[in-house]
Amino acid sequence: MPLFAIVDSLLLSAWFVGGLWFFKSEEPSPFKTKNVLFFILSSVLATTILLTNIIALPVLVPILCSSMVLIIAYDFKDFYIPDFCSIYLIPFVATYNFIKNIPTNFFESIFVSGIVLCLSLILKKIFSSKDAEDGGFGTGDIYLLILLSLVFGFDVFGIIATSSLSSLIYFLISKKRIAPFGAFLALTSLLKLAFF
Repeated sequence: MPLFAIVDSLLLSAWFVGGLWFFKSEEPSPFKTKNVLFFILSSVLATTILLTNIIALPVLVPILCSSMVLIIAYDFKDFYIPDFCSIYLIPFVATYNFIKNIPTNFFESIFVSGIVLCLSLILKKIFSSKDAEDGGFGTGDIYLLILLSLVFGFDVFGIIATSSLSSLIYFLISKKRIAPFGAFLALTSLLKLAFF
């Protein structure tokens, strides 16, 4: 079994177990039911890709797309980014980069991740609210930014700029106190993945 197939299998297992653990802790609701069904369908699709090798596509792509959709749903509803959709994927994306430079060059992605981490910690210090209900720039946003910098390399700065502008427009139009920045990052990333 090639190393890439082992990484695919471990990624799928970690994502599935993390997702089940997350959904187990949630209160029953129609919102949860829809997201669990989407999660199961995404897992079946990723498993099918892994087992049949119908298309030459790493399991990472459907899992990333599914994670971005779940981030959009949860960040818009609860201003929360599930860990299994962001931080759990970071070691696997780094491994893909190291083994085959997929989706970007390993050294570029590590370098950009370091820059993004430093900038994110500064932004967290500036924009974090002392009142937990106000939201602010949270740890979930930082994990998501690190994941996206590993996936897209230097292109993440364009994603950040587009997401910032989109969330600012949303903030001004909706007149809400906060905007779900992670949801806009995920949405912009989905668009980038579609044309990657």
